[in-house]
Parts: sequence; structure tokens; C-alpha cells
Amino acid sequence: MFYLYILIITLCLALSLINKIARQRFLWIYFTFILLSEILVFAKILDNTFYNKANCIHIIFLCWYFHKEFVDRKFYKTFLILISIISFLLFFNENILKIDTNIFKSFLFIFLSIDWFTNQIRKPNETLIYQKMTFWIASSILLWSTIFIIRVIPGQFFAKLDIDFLRLINQFYQIVTIFSYLIFLKGLFCKR
Repeated sequence: MFYLYILIITLCLALSLINKIARQRFLWIYFTFILLSEILVFAKILDNTFYNKANCIHIIFLCWYFHKEFVDRKFYKTFLILISIISFLLFFNENILKIDTNIFKSFLFIFLSIDWFTNQIRKPNETLIYQKMTFWIASSILLWSTIFIIRVIPGQFFAKLDIDFLRLINQFYQIVTIFSYLIFLKGLFCKR
């Protein structure tokens, strides 16, 4: 399953370089970082604790990405800058705040995607929502984050009680992660 995951991320990277809109939104940086991170952890050049730092980079990038989507909302921009600063500090010292970066990232991604959808409903325009690249990105991170939380919260309980069920949850999570990147891939075909 790992190789399929890497293949899909590689396709996302390639399309983010080909698609002018994705290139202008620097999505290729995001996919390059993810691809290199996954390969380096898989090759054991980096250990799994690197994911905590990677989460901070993901947060900063997606805050910046959505910051660009909401040009007219000063409070929102300030909030995203504050979250980015917190993530930057966590990158250098995870003990500054006693929070799990995975949970923090998931809840923030849920907030960002739902807020984007809400903003689209409040301020519709001529472009159909499914023709917008950010629709697919928001859908992808909403799906992934929700399933991640569903996996993590009972995961600690099942790690002690039912290891087979925990493995099943983890396999389901891996499938959803791949599907989320397929949704991302669909978005990279959009021209808006």
C-alpha cells in the first residue's frame, strides 16, 4: 500500500508542476515535502518523530494557502498567522505547548475546510464549486482529518484491548489517506 501512496503523491507533485494555477499556489512545494518526508522515514533516514515537525510544516503551508483564499477577512488572516507562529514554535520545540501535533493539525484542517465551504455558501460566484481546486483540497483534508481523529481517539483504547481491531482501523485509515490524495489529484486538474 505504501508504494501506491507514493505513486499518488508523485502524480500530485507532477500535476502541481504542470497545472499553472497549482504552480502559482505553490502546491508543488507541499507535495515535494510530503514525498521526501515519506521516503526518508520509510528508508529510516528520519525516524517517525519527524512527523511531529512535518505536521507543523503542513499546518503552516495550509494556513498560508487558505489565507490566500480569504482576502477580505482580516480577523481570519490574523488567526491563521497566529496558528502559523504557534506551529513554527512547535517545530523548534515540541515541549513549548503540551499538545499532540497530529490532533492539533486534524482539528485545524477540519476548521479550515468547513470554513472554506461556509464562505462559498455565503459568497457564491459564477464558478461551480466542483470546478474550484480548493473545493477538492478542502474535501480531501476534511475527509482525512475526520478519519484520522476517528482512528486516533479509540486507537489508544484498542491498543490495549483489541490489537486486531486496531490493525483493521489502521488499514482503513491508510485506504482513506490514499483516497484523500486521489481527491487532491482530482483537484489538480481544475483550472480555477
